[in-house]
Amino acid sequence: MEICEIDALRNIKNTPRVAATFESKREKHCSCADYAYTVKQITFFMRCHNKPMRQSRPNGFSLIELLVAIAIVGILLGVGISGYSGWVARTNTEEIALTLQRSLALARSEAIRSGENVRLCGTENGTSCTNSLTRGWLVFTDTDDSGQVNGAERILSLFDIDSSNLSIEVANSIDATTVSSVSYSYRGYSNIPLNATIALGSHEHAFTMNRAGHIE
Repeated sequence: MEICEIDALRNIKNTPRVAATFESKREKHCSCADYAYTVKQITFFMRCHNKPMRQSRPNGFSLIELLVAIAIVGILLGVGISGYSGWVARTNTEEIALTLQRSLALARSEAIRSGENVRLCGTENGTSCTNSLTRGWLVFTDTDDSGQVNGAERILSLFDIDSSNLSIEVANSIDATTVSSVSYSYRGYSNIPLNATIALGSHEHAFTMNRAGHIE
């Protein structure tokens, strides 16, 4: 029995955790087989108990992860805002160009319908013509062909522009002379073929219209 006891103890570490188990086995005068089985149990227990436990990852973000996320969001916002600003400027120039085309078409159609001269001219106050279309324009019946609203002449349409960064240039497409008004006769022909350029910042929209009112 003593030899079995010595052999069994040699197979395990001499630790306080297993002392009580061997003492109980000694008191019961167990056989070598019993000691061997006990050694296996204790060895398995010690391996499981002494195995380092996996540490769970704490919830949430670390400071570095948070800073990286903030940097990425900042870059995306910068690109998005820049793209959105460009889209707004491009859309505004296209919309104003289309509005100018509609106003010219209105002047032509009213000249044909009424049999009178109808003019489109730049304006700042909405009642008289100026030498620029940047602040807006009006369409009126210019019966005396004076280039100004006089007497009983009627204002048919008014378009106001509230933008300091916008520029509108209308020019004679033949000699590139800048003009601030275009008139249509009762036959539906304008006094000049024109080029119009609408610019807002770095964005431009241009079109050409012949005397018959067709976009080229």
